[in-house]
Amino acid sequence: DIESECLRWMGESRFDIWAVWRVLTQRKYRAKLSYLPTKGTVGLTSSDDGDDGDIAMPALSEPVPSDWKVIEDDFHLLWATHVTHASTSTCVSPDTKMDDGFFRILIVRGSISRISMALLLMGLESGSHVRSEKAEFIECAAYRLEPSTPGSFNDLDGEVIEAGPVQAKILPSAIKLFCTSP
Repeated sequence: DIESECLRWMGESRFDIWAVWRVLTQRKYRAKLSYLPTKGTVGLTSSDDGDDGDIAMPALSEPVPSDWKVIEDDFHLLWATHVTHASTSTCVSPDTKMDDGFFRILIVRGSISRISMALLLMGLESGSHVRSEKAEFIECAAYRLEPSTPGSFNDLDGEVIEAGPVQAKILPSAIKLFCTSP
């Protein structure tokens, strides 16, 4: 999305054209991903006993706590989400539920052929990319990403944000959602 701005005049087809270009000219970004794993299959939720499940996040200048896991590697793609879809045609995390209490991070790292990367990216439309052997998913309650590669960038909901380390945590029950049943 970010680098395809020069093709904005093409409408949504710019995403497909730029995806082909990115597959042909693959990049890897060295980074350190630190994350707080979920406890089993249970994420963070508010409880009736007053415990809001809030996580004390360390300052970016401080190391992560010892119960966090750390991966330092070359990443082709790292996508943290708390919703199923990034757009009407991009199903990043089909198993995500609004109230499951954790992030799902899609990771593609190591060596990957152009064909495998193209198939994985095409699978984002239907959610079938989750079956790719190159797609890893991490479920966590909080994470920190520290890029090492010069020229790498961060984006939040398709908008470039300040380069450098970023971190996020789940805020359990921070929003109330009301809707009618179908």
